[in-house]
Amino acid sequence: MSLFYPNLMFFNIYNIKPDILRENNIKAVVFDIDNTLAYNNEEKPSEKAACFIKKLTEDGFYVIIASNNNENRVRKFCEDMDVLYVHKANKPLGKKILVLLNKINVDTKNAALVGDQIFTDVLCANLMGMCSILVKPFDDNENKFIKFKRKIENLFIKWEI
Repeated sequence: MSLFYPNLMFFNIYNIKPDILRENNIKAVVFDIDNTLAYNNEEKPSEKAACFIKKLTEDGFYVIIASNNNENRVRKFCEDMDVLYVHKANKPLGKKILVLLNKINVDTKNAALVGDQIFTDVLCANLMGMCSILVKPFDDNENKFIKFKRKIENLFIKWEI
C-alpha cells in the first residue's frame, strides 16, 4: 500500500460509524479541524460536529484534535469539548500526536487519524502505523497552496463514494 493512500475513505465524518472503528480495533480517533470537522477558520464546531464527537466519547473512544493551525485557533475550537488537542501538530510528522496517544496509553495500531489531506493527514497516519481515514473536503475557500496540493492529491484519489 502506498503511504499516500488511506486505509478508509468516507464522504464526511458522519459516515464513520463506531462499528467500523471497532472492526478496525480503533480505541482513539484523532481528527483534523479545517475541512474535516469544520469550515476553514470556523471558530467553533457546529452543533452537529460537537454532538458527533461527544457520541464517540460516550461510545468509549478517546478523541484527540490535531491541527497544524496555531494555538489560539485550536484552543478556541476545542474549549467546549472534552478532548485532548494539539496545535501546530507538524503533520505529517507525528511526534506531537504520539505524545498524546502515550498519555492515554493507546498504541498507534489502535488509533485512527481522520483528515481531508493526503500529504498531511493520510501520510502522517501511515507513517505512524495508524489507520488513515480520508474524508472529502467540503470547503473550497482555501489558499492557493492548498488548492495546488488538491490537484496533486486528485492524482492519487478518485472520489467514488
